[in-house]
Amino acid sequence: MAPEIIEVWGVTLRGYGLMVALSIPLAFLLVRIESRRVDLRALDDHLVAILVVTALAGWLGGKLAYLAVRPETLGSFKEHPW
Repeated sequence: MAPEIIEVWGVTLRGYGLMVALSIPLAFLLVRIESRRVDLRALDDHLVAILVVTALAGWLGGKLAYLAVRPETLGSFKEHPW
């Protein structure tokens, strides 16, 4: 996979970011299909909230794990947290 896929208006789309961006709606779709298959219709009401909380927790956990493994990057992380 190419590290940088395309750059538009100074914003670079990287391969990893693309895969993460595609995984969130795909996870939503798969959970929705599976919940209907096993007749968990009550999950439909909370599916978006579960997806948002899970995505944010995964993103935050990834950032914290990176800082725990590479504490020397904390200085640059304060300047560019995204």
